[in-house]
Amino acid sequence: MLYNSRFFPSHVKAWLLGSLFILPTLIMSGEMLPTQNRPSISLPHALEQVLRDYENAWKSGNASALASLFEEDGYVLSPGKPSVHGKSAIEAAYQTAGGDLYLRGIAYEISGPLAYIIGGYRMHPNGPDHGKFVLILRQTPDGIWKIVADMDNPNQGAPDNPPFEDQ
Repeated sequence: MLYNSRFFPSHVKAWLLGSLFILPTLIMSGEMLPTQNRPSISLPHALEQVLRDYENAWKSGNASALASLFEEDGYVLSPGKPSVHGKSAIEAAYQTAGGDLYLRGIAYEISGPLAYIIGGYRMHPNGPDHGKFVLILRQTPDGIWKIVADMDNPNQGAPDNPPFEDQ
């Protein structure tokens, strides 16, 4: 479970809850629009690797590799679609994934075993952002960052590029 007291001390739970309520509000509000006006930032190597692994798995249409980036109880939250919960459901939802995808970070924070990345996604390496995303991550005991929640939202006027087809 995402909010389980045995995994997180109270200050981490407060940060996580704040992130879950504040970040979606920022993404859906004008504070995050448009992402192409915000410069890309350098992420710590481990967080950057999550984005590159996500891109590579997406581009190759490898639903299993995409799902492996998530925690067992991870979520995918896409606009206009039901939430997808759990690795097996994520893998099933991503069976139709594939094509060009380029991710870039515009903000991040790490607090103990939790982190978030706010970024933009595009379909061409030098094109405009088609949308924005928030990844919430948790570090495993062996130091690997896994996605707890992946929320995306297309920019106004951007072509509709759903992350997965309705199942």
